[in-house]
Amino acid sequence: MTNDPGRPESANDDVRTAARYFQDERGWRLVRLRPRTKQPIGKGWQNAELKPADFRPEDNIGIQLGKKSDGLVDIDFDCEQARVLAGLGCFFGHLPAFRRQSLPPDAPGHRLVLCRDAPDEVTKFAFTRAKEKAAIERLRLPKAVILEVRAGKAQTAFPPSVLDGDRLVWNAPLGAIPEMTWEDLARRAGLLAFCAVAACCYPSEGARNDYYLILAGALVHAGIDVEIAEEIIRAIADMNGDEEDRGGMARAAAAKEAARQPVTGLPRFLEVSGLQDCESRLREWLGQKAAPPTTSTLPANAIDIRNPNIVQRTRLIEDLIFVTGLG
Repeated sequence: MTNDPGRPESANDDVRTAARYFQDERGWRLVRLRPRTKQPIGKGWQNAELKPADFRPEDNIGIQLGKKSDGLVDIDFDCEQARVLAGLGCFFGHLPAFRRQSLPPDAPGHRLVLCRDAPDEVTKFAFTRAKEKAAIERLRLPKAVILEVRAGKAQTAFPPSVLDGDRLVWNAPLGAIPEMTWEDLARRAGLLAFCAVAACCYPSEGARNDYYLILAGALVHAGIDVEIAEEIIRAIADMNGDEEDRGGMARAAAAKEAARQPVTGLPRFLEVSGLQDCESRLREWLGQKAAPPTTSTLPANAIDIRNPNIVQRTRLIEDLIFVTGLG
């Protein structure tokens, strides 16, 4: 396989060979890029019908995404946590990948999928509001974008392009590209974006057990399958060099919820991570509805038991017991 001149892994040093493979074997729409950059050459690249011979040896090569390339979608990960977690089976570990050569093979920056019902646009999982950006400052993310699902009206630089001296390479020989529905793709991408942020909130030693319990409760409360939640928690522990066995926490949370016992949800996770101003964004990624209002007109000495903040609710009950002398 590696001796086939049409295979992309043997075309890493030859842009014209790669262009021929992408066009003839894959049916993808080509884009000429300026050397060492992601910038298209010329203003009409969206409608250009290029041939491999149009590329100079020093050019980079891009591929138009979406309908122009048979539903090709590039999932572009903008932070290390998203790149690492994307390799899980519950996310995108089964998809072909390429990366900057400087990145480790188990954390590639791009994964490819076919999604023929995807919207003809780039969908960003990002923090865009001023309060959100202020809240995530302490997480030291490289940017406010966690990942992008690039499904149309865009192009992506492909191997063997060189970006700022860093060559793009394939993780493995490019075989068949799996297909997904947009519903499935968007659901996985949203959950991955949330989990990448959760991984950035990893606490110092001494508070980690509570962190896992709270995260497990938030995942289970959001309707995430228990075994998937277990897999995510183990991966976050491994990513952070945590050698303790963190298994069973999602199962315990699910058992409590099944027994109609209180389970920590997203509000508690936001409280301990200091991301309360990101609640609507994270709920959107998790596919959750907005939290019910916790303030209402209540009789004197009444407590709203719908309040999802368990700690706050408990304190109110304790205060009421103290004031009334019922204790």
